[in-house]
Amino acid sequence: MIIRRHKGDGMRDFIGDTDIRLYLGDITGLQAGAIVNAANTKLYMGSGVAGAIKKKGGDCVEREATAQGPIQVGDTVVTGGGKLPVKYVIHAAVMDLDLKTSGDIIARATFNSLDRADRLGVDTVALPALGTGVGGYPMEDCAQIMIKQIKKYMLEHNNSLREIILVLNNSNAFYKFKKVLYDVEDEIARDRARGCLVGGAVGDALGMPAEALTPTQIKEYYGNIDGYVNPKDGLACSRLRAGQYTDDTQMTIAVAESIVERCSFNSRDVANKLMEWGTSDDVRCAGRATMEAVGNLKKGIEWTRSGVSSAGNGCVVRISPIGIINMGYGSTKLHNEARACCIITHTHQIAVAASIALASGISYLVYKGHHLLSGQHFIDIICEQIQEICTELTSVLKSIPPLLDREPKEAFEVLGTGGYVLETLPAAIFCFLKYPRDFEKTVVCAANAGNDTDSLAAIAGNLSGAYNGYGNIPNKFLKTLEGRNYILELADNLFSIRR
Repeated sequence: MIIRRHKGDGMRDFIGDTDIRLYLGDITGLQAGAIVNAANTKLYMGSGVAGAIKKKGGDCVEREATAQGPIQVGDTVVTGGGKLPVKYVIHAAVMDLDLKTSGDIIARATFNSLDRADRLGVDTVALPALGTGVGGYPMEDCAQIMIKQIKKYMLEHNNSLREIILVLNNSNAFYKFKKVLYDVEDEIARDRARGCLVGGAVGDALGMPAEALTPTQIKEYYGNIDGYVNPKDGLACSRLRAGQYTDDTQMTIAVAESIVERCSFNSRDVANKLMEWGTSDDVRCAGRATMEAVGNLKKGIEWTRSGVSSAGNGCVVRISPIGIINMGYGSTKLHNEARACCIITHTHQIAVAASIALASGISYLVYKGHHLLSGQHFIDIICEQIQEICTELTSVLKSIPPLLDREPKEAFEVLGTGGYVLETLPAAIFCFLKYPRDFEKTVVCAANAGNDTDSLAAIAGNLSGAYNGYGNIPNKFLKTLEGRNYILELADNLFSIRR
């Protein structure tokens, strides 16, 4: 975000393709598709913002507005801009003639103003601090309400808006809005970081009973897995119970604990954490390459040489903490840390590229995720990070968008769902992009895909949780998830040391 103190400049908050901007100055001087007037229910334009708009735009603006009144508080009408350098004025009633307002009225007026602007087809709309003038509503409380409503609208609606300008007429108001904007942005990103880490554990636990089974066997044993179930006897994870996770989450926790304890990523310490886990009495269904690398570490082999030439998915399933602590999804730091975390156990170039791709994708979703996210856009972002590292993985990832119109079974026949990372990562990304706004559908799709279901659903849960946030993970997955509170704590601590 860029902050400028000069009049007419502003603070910009990029959310995908939509820009929220704080502007210090006069709303009547802005060139925008539409500006919002803080109106009364009769739509008379007296003092404050309304008076300024009438003075510069002309009496015709008021005549056109009052002809449509009276309206209810929170509602809006639209007029032309008169002599103003805008096409439309959206009159939002934030008070009755008694000049009183409330937080609920300001929230409705903000939301309805954005909806009006969207339906008008404009790409830029400017709003004043509604209700804070004649209405006397506290500035900081107004900022909380308006910014949250803007974020809510942006996340829930595909729309035409590309710039939303919040216009403040003095420095005190500007800096109050600036503080709230930072806080709200942090609140959203923190929820997504939580969603990423917990979502991975949810997917892992959901897919655990079906690991190594075919889709036909899954149906025969469990029907459709849409909640935690105990695994059948004789299966890979048969000693675990419903709601427990596997090695995927165990390794993720080990990486997260190392980062939190040192307040940064340290390769040697992560290697030590993985060795401690891998030599403990509680190793759950770990892969061959991972355990061979753990054995090398136990022998005293340095972490730079402990890994084996494998492209299994054991490196990728633990990479989410790297995405959470790196705000720059294309940064050299993220690339280096993802690579280092990977080669402790897996040195194959495809494994390295997959680790970078997933860490980059998670970082993007946590800190830049946007309501207009498209499958093609997301694939382009992660492919850009690895195109010079692994053309083979890039090629498979680019095949995903055309598959999104197909049924999952057909897509999985093309992509594969095995433990080879060239299958697991693309299949997990497919599940996420097939149902981007629905966490439950994403992880259920992955858990029933067959083969390496726990890893596939864990990665899909990482991605969907990073995009939709912890608050959008259904409670049925949270209440009996093993170690949920501890994983939440780790997520919060990772978020607090983000760079």
